[in-house]
Amino acid sequence: MTPHVISMGDACLSIVFEEKIDTRINTRCVSLAADVERRRLAGVRDVVPAYHTVSVYFDPRKIPRAALHQELERAMSSAAGEGSVIDAAPIRISVAYGGESGPDFASVETFASCSEEDVIRLHTENVYRVYMLGFLPGFA
Repeated sequence: MTPHVISMGDACLSIVFEEKIDTRINTRCVSLAADVERRRLAGVRDVVPAYHTVSVYFDPRKIPRAALHQELERAMSSAAGEGSVIDAAPIRISVAYGGESGPDFASVETFASCSEEDVIRLHTENVYRVYMLGFLPGFA
């Protein structure tokens, strides 16, 4: 599916890629969002990449919708490839297991038929990708 621009109300345009959670698509979204931000377009309030979209919030009194639409089309053309590789160090998050910090930890062990050590190892041995941030803290 070719990415396309859609209207999301009177002050937002969104670039929509294929609707699936995919690292390549998300990398393109992040790259495209960074490109739009670098353009420093007058009237653009915020650029928000998500798992398969890039939403661009704008002030319609400062930039006409049609002009912004054209800029986004140009940005999509110049970023038509896979997107640049995101080369950022992982963010480390401290985790506490069991006790007051995780009263349901024993039920996880039981459900997964794993030892406490196995649950911790399985949880911590991977690097997780955050495709987008949600509307509440902790909704990565």
